[in-house]
Amino acid sequence: MLIAKLSADIARLFTLMSGRKAGKLIRVWFHPSLHLMLVHRAGYSIFKLWPPFRWIMAVPYWPARSLVRLLYQAVIPARAEIGGGFVIMQPFGVVIHPMAKIGTNVTVHSQVVVDVARQGDTRCAEIGDEVTLQSGAKIIGPFRINHHATVCANTYVQQDVAAFAVVAGVPAHVVRVGGGGQQANRHRNPRRRRERNQDSNVRVYSDKREGVIHV
Repeated sequence: MLIAKLSADIARLFTLMSGRKAGKLIRVWFHPSLHLMLVHRAGYSIFKLWPPFRWIMAVPYWPARSLVRLLYQAVIPARAEIGGGFVIMQPFGVVIHPMAKIGTNVTVHSQVVVDVARQGDTRCAEIGDEVTLQSGAKIIGPFRINHHATVCANTYVQQDVAAFAVVAGVPAHVVRVGGGGQQANRHRNPRRRRERNQDSNVRVYSDKREGVIHV
């Protein structure tokens, strides 16, 4: 589990980086996202161990966690459930609650906060697959961010976000639904779709005889 998720993190980080392949192979190992996720993946695996082994393995984990927090000013607890392919583009100010559940291939930018609504509450947000959280996005409370959604910069989420939706503002509201192709068009302009359906049974045929048209 540790190796598989960490490999997915590295592979996706590599694809998101710009430049030539040789340069990316070097730069990927110095990216803050990889350092943060390496410590998180190790900590998550350690806390799943039987207590005596957990206590022993926690000795090197705590200094490593403190070091990445100090360097990158980001808080990613070991108990948070994070799927593979997780990438933090800019780590500064990122805070994730221990009870958060995050799917695969999620992209996070700076100053993103995923937290509970009240102190002592254990209900936290669930973030689906392929979600993008842009800089300053705040998800405070037990809300569901469905797959392929995008939370724009400086957005405060106070309700569930539908799949493929793009939300922005304080509080968050849907500004666009982008499922690609026909699905997006159905959401954006249903009236035009109905008009096309109403006229779909009309057929126009031309006749060789001059001035005759059959409908």
